[in-house]
Amino acid sequence: MRVYDLRERIIGFLIALTNDKKHSNQIKSRDNKKREEAILIMKEKLPDIINTVVELFTLIDDDIHNRNDHTHSEFLNIMIVLPDQDIYDIKDFIQHIEEPSLKIDNKRIKRILKKEIHELSSNYCNKINMILEYEESFVICINNYSLR
Repeated sequence: MRVYDLRERIIGFLIALTNDKKHSNQIKSRDNKKREEAILIMKEKLPDIINTVVELFTLIDDDIHNRNDHTHSEFLNIMIVLPDQDIYDIKDFIQHIEEPSLKIDNKRIKRILKKEIHELSSNYCNKINMILEYEESFVICINNYSLR
Protein backbone atom coordinates (compact mmCIF):
# COMPACT_ATOMS: atom_id res chain seq x y z
CA MET A 1 0.00 0.00 0.00
CA ARG A 2 1.29 3.46 -0.84
CA VAL A 3 1.28 6.18 1.82
CA TYR A 4 -1.16 8.11 -0.35
CA ASP A 5 -3.63 5.20 -0.09
CA LEU A 6 -3.07 4.96 3.65
CA ARG A 7 -3.94 8.63 4.08
CA GLU A 8 -7.09 8.30 1.99
CA ARG A 9 -8.27 5.26 3.95
CA ILE A 10 -7.77 7.09 7.23
CA ILE A 11 -9.75 10.06 5.87
CA GLY A 12 -12.48 7.56 4.96
CA PHE A 13 -12.50 6.27 8.56
CA LEU A 14 -12.76 9.80 9.91
CA ILE A 15 -15.69 10.56 7.62
CA ALA A 16 -17.41 7.31 8.66
CA LEU A 17 -16.90 8.06 12.36
CA THR A 18 -17.91 11.73 12.29
CA ASN A 19 -20.01 12.17 9.16
CA ASP A 20 -17.93 15.32 8.61
CA LYS A 21 -16.48 15.07 5.13
CA LYS A 22 -15.36 18.70 4.94
CA HIS A 23 -13.17 18.76 8.04
CA SER A 24 -11.96 15.18 7.60
CA ASN A 25 -10.61 16.11 4.18
CA GLN A 26 -9.18 19.44 5.36
CA ILE A 27 -6.83 17.62 7.74
CA LYS A 28 -4.73 16.76 4.68
CA SER A 29 -4.84 20.32 3.31
CA ARG A 30 -1.60 22.12 2.46
CA ASP A 31 -3.28 25.31 3.65
CA ASN A 32 -2.11 25.47 7.28
CA LYS A 33 -5.03 27.65 8.38
CA LYS A 34 -7.64 25.22 7.01
CA ARG A 35 -5.71 22.25 8.36
CA GLU A 36 -5.39 23.70 11.88
CA GLU A 37 -9.08 24.66 11.93
CA ALA A 38 -10.06 21.15 10.85
CA ILE A 39 -7.80 19.57 13.47
CA LEU A 40 -9.40 21.66 16.24
CA ILE A 41 -12.92 20.70 15.12
CA MET A 42 -12.02 17.03 14.74
CA LYS A 43 -10.33 16.99 18.17
CA GLU A 44 -13.71 17.84 19.69
CA LYS A 45 -15.28 14.87 17.90
CA LEU A 46 -12.46 12.33 18.16
CA PRO A 47 -10.01 13.52 20.83
CA ASP A 48 -8.21 10.19 21.24
CA ILE A 49 -7.89 9.45 17.55
CA ILE A 50 -7.07 12.76 15.91
CA ASN A 51 -3.65 13.25 17.56
CA THR A 52 -2.46 9.93 16.14
CA VAL A 53 -3.84 10.87 12.72
CA VAL A 54 -2.08 14.26 12.79
CA GLU A 55 1.24 12.66 13.81
CA LEU A 56 0.93 10.07 11.06
CA PHE A 57 0.00 12.66 8.42
CA THR A 58 2.92 14.85 9.49
CA LEU A 59 5.23 11.89 9.00
CA ILE A 60 3.96 11.05 5.51
CA ASP A 61 3.34 14.59 4.17
CA ASP A 62 6.79 14.87 2.59
CA ASP A 63 6.39 11.57 0.78
CA ILE A 64 2.96 12.53 -0.54
CA HIS A 65 4.28 15.93 -1.62
CA ASN A 66 7.23 14.20 -3.29
CA ARG A 67 4.87 11.81 -5.08
CA ASN A 68 2.67 14.65 -6.28
CA ASP A 69 5.62 16.67 -7.56
CA HIS A 70 7.50 13.80 -9.14
CA THR A 71 4.85 11.34 -10.27
CA HIS A 72 6.60 10.73 -13.56
CA SER A 73 10.13 11.50 -12.47
CA GLU A 74 12.85 9.52 -10.79
CA PHE A 75 12.41 8.83 -7.10
CA LEU A 76 16.06 9.36 -6.33
CA ASN A 77 18.36 11.61 -8.30
CA ILE A 78 22.06 11.41 -7.48
CA MET A 79 24.48 13.86 -9.06
CA ILE A 80 28.27 13.66 -8.98
CA VAL A 81 30.34 16.83 -8.77
CA LEU A 82 34.03 16.45 -9.50
CA PRO A 83 36.59 19.12 -8.62
CA ASP A 84 37.36 21.37 -11.59
CA GLN A 85 34.95 19.42 -13.79
CA ASP A 86 31.29 19.26 -14.71
CA ILE A 87 28.36 17.90 -12.78
CA TYR A 88 27.47 14.37 -13.86
CA ASP A 89 24.17 12.59 -13.74
CA ILE A 90 24.87 9.31 -11.97
CA LYS A 91 23.84 7.19 -14.98
CA ASP A 92 26.21 9.06 -17.28
CA PHE A 93 28.91 8.99 -14.68
CA ILE A 94 28.71 5.22 -14.19
CA GLN A 95 28.82 4.66 -17.94
CA HIS A 96 32.05 6.65 -18.20
CA ILE A 97 33.63 5.81 -14.85
CA GLU A 98 36.53 4.00 -16.48
CA GLU A 99 37.39 6.93 -18.71
CA PRO A 100 41.02 7.94 -17.97
CA SER A 101 40.38 11.66 -18.53
CA LEU A 102 38.13 11.78 -15.46
CA LYS A 103 40.98 10.72 -13.15
CA ILE A 104 38.66 9.06 -10.67
CA ASP A 105 39.38 6.72 -7.82
CA ASN A 106 36.72 4.16 -8.80
CA LYS A 107 36.87 2.27 -5.52
CA ARG A 108 36.39 5.45 -3.52
CA ILE A 109 33.43 6.56 -5.64
CA LYS A 110 31.80 3.15 -5.31
CA ARG A 111 32.29 3.25 -1.51
CA ILE A 112 30.72 6.71 -1.35
CA LEU A 113 27.77 5.66 -3.50
CA LYS A 114 27.18 2.51 -1.46
CA LYS A 115 27.35 4.51 1.77
CA GLU A 116 24.92 7.18 0.55
CA ILE A 117 22.45 4.69 -0.90
CA HIS A 118 22.62 2.60 2.29
CA GLU A 119 22.00 5.70 4.42
CA LEU A 120 19.02 6.74 2.29
CA SER A 121 17.49 3.27 2.36
CA SER A 122 18.09 3.05 6.12
CA ASN A 123 16.28 6.38 6.62
CA TYR A 124 13.33 5.11 4.60
CA CYS A 125 13.25 1.83 6.53
CA ASN A 126 13.11 3.82 9.78
CA LYS A 127 10.34 6.00 8.40
CA ILE A 128 8.36 2.95 7.24
CA ASN A 129 8.67 1.44 10.72
CA MET A 130 7.39 4.67 12.26
CA ILE A 131 4.45 4.71 9.83
CA LEU A 132 3.61 1.14 10.81
CA GLU A 133 3.74 2.08 14.51
CA TYR A 134 1.38 5.02 13.94
CA GLU A 135 -0.88 2.83 11.84
CA GLU A 136 -1.04 0.29 14.67
CA SER A 137 -1.73 3.08 17.16
CA PHE A 138 -4.54 4.35 14.91
CA VAL A 139 -6.12 0.88 14.80
CA ILE A 140 -5.96 0.69 18.62
CA CYS A 141 -7.62 4.12 18.87
CA ILE A 142 -10.37 3.03 16.47
CA ASN A 143 -10.94 -0.18 18.45
CA ASN A 144 -11.13 1.75 21.72
CA TYR A 145 -13.53 4.23 20.13
CA SER A 146 -15.82 1.50 18.83
CA LEU A 147 -15.93 -0.16 22.28
CA ARG A 148 -17.53 2.94 23.81
